[in-house]
Amino acid sequence: MTKSNQIIDCIFNEAESLKKLAKDAVFTRKICKEHPGGMGGPIMGDYPRITSKTTKAALWGGGENLTLSLLKTDVIDRRYVDKDHFTMKDLIEAAYSEKNKDLNDMPLAGMTRPPFAVQHMKNGMVTVSLEKDQQKMEVRYLMSMVKNVTAMEVDYEKLEGPLAFRLYRNLDQEHRCYENEDGTYKKFVVYTPADGDVLVEYYDFEADKDINGHFEPPTCDQEGRFFWIHQVFPAEKTFPEGFRYVMMSLVSGEDAELVCYDLAQNLGSAPHIPRDGQGVLKVPGIRTTTHSEIFEMMAQNYSYVAAAPGVVAEAKLGEKGSRKIRIYMAIVTVNETEDYMERAKELLLEAEKQGFEGLAVENQNWYDAFVISMSPRDSDRSF
Repeated sequence: MTKSNQIIDCIFNEAESLKKLAKDAVFTRKICKEHPGGMGGPIMGDYPRITSKTTKAALWGGGENLTLSLLKTDVIDRRYVDKDHFTMKDLIEAAYSEKNKDLNDMPLAGMTRPPFAVQHMKNGMVTVSLEKDQQKMEVRYLMSMVKNVTAMEVDYEKLEGPLAFRLYRNLDQEHRCYENEDGTYKKFVVYTPADGDVLVEYYDFEADKDINGHFEPPTCDQEGRFFWIHQVFPAEKTFPEGFRYVMMSLVSGEDAELVCYDLAQNLGSAPHIPRDGQGVLKVPGIRTTTHSEIFEMMAQNYSYVAAAPGVVAEAKLGEKGSRKIRIYMAIVTVNETEDYMERAKELLLEAEKQGFEGLAVENQNWYDAFVISMSPRDSDRSF
């Protein structure tokens, strides 16, 4: 063995492994009050993300309406990047331009601090602590890496108002890509003739109305301790009876009152991107000069979702006082099993039996085993 190898081995043997260091490591991220950001990554800022092998989630909203937006069975993922990037020279010239000398992008002092999410590397758990006067609440989110369930544990003290857990799904707004609010079709040019005297051709959405129709609205229901939202998508080649899913939940250790609200507006958290005094979208880290059309499109899509009606299946958890509540949730689709309703119930009962702590330990074991072995020497040091 060479001297250099001996030195390297000595360094690795004496240093604490990355896996051990990770058990105490946490990430703290600000929670955006207005919207979930980009589900795929940092395009809308460094917001809290929680993922499992089957589901992505974004945590957002204020203390009065903490919201976990979920994405499962993602069919297609588009990236809109179609302009040249600015050079460093362009940025420097713009920064020192006379037009920008009085521009102040700094936030105002004394603004209310948003809540923060703390993510623990040892098991993936995300913790949010809220406090107002004597009222205190801590919410812990855990997405299982082994089971298709999400668990939430809520501790609160001296709560002065009602507390509820709400499953929500808005009416799909995909048709707004090609349809105006009044039901008329938008005009998309498909052919521009070289001869200026020939009329421009537009896409004929009317000819495709049989496949461009609106989605059926989701529905909500309850049975015993279970409450859920169910949806059936239009029939097509892969799913002749329509793609179907259920988002189901149960409350453990608490006699919750279950309530369902049929299709209506203003039932869910309404996402939006605020604008500054100059009318520019307030996106973390940048003023939307580069690729502004991306964020304008996102803001417009958020406005469709915010204005859309939706359905709710809700568990009223308590009015006042101090207690601990555990909530389990599962999303099961027809892509996993034809009997997806019963499978969701089985998953929830299994999760309740295992308990929040049991799921956390199971997640920690999964993270411990998730090691990329580069060599026998440093296999314990690489994730």
